[in-house]
Amino acid sequence: MAYATVERIYALDCGEAQAGDKAMYSPGVDAGIPVSLTCNAYLTRRPDGWLLWDAGLEDALVDEPGGRVIAHGIRGILRRTLASQLTEIGVRPDEIDTLVLSHAHFDHVGNCRLFPNARWVVQKAEYDAMFGPDYESYGFIPELYASLRDNPTTVVEGDCD
Repeated sequence: MAYATVERIYALDCGEAQAGDKAMYSPGVDAGIPVSLTCNAYLTRRPDGWLLWDAGLEDALVDEPGGRVIAHGIRGILRRTLASQLTEIGVRPDEIDTLVLSHAHFDHVGNCRLFPNARWVVQKAEYDAMFGPDYESYGFIPELYASLRDNPTTVVEGDCD
């Protein structure tokens, strides 16, 4: 199988997620110890266009100094918007051809609505969890990614490039 050549890749700062108890990620380990996780997105230029991996925290959060608690006691903090970073690179949101999300938690899907023309590639199980009746049990917030229902969508199962 031949893979497309990556011509360029940009790591984008899409915020920080702060949790008061590290054990929420590994039950029984480091209980009561705060943790701060970086939220990144990756913009990749390939011969067939621009691919964005993840969409970070919602850009509107930049207007809330100190951030806010978004879900499960996790505070989202944003210092730079994804849109401004794309502008710095010289890429408009409508130039993003493909959007892939690692998963649908708030710190990965916050700016989905910026990319209404991008082909969204999603695993079937993730799609079903995002739009199924039990989305809350996964910690998902549909308002952040509801616009994806209107994107051209490719549902996959298993590995994909």
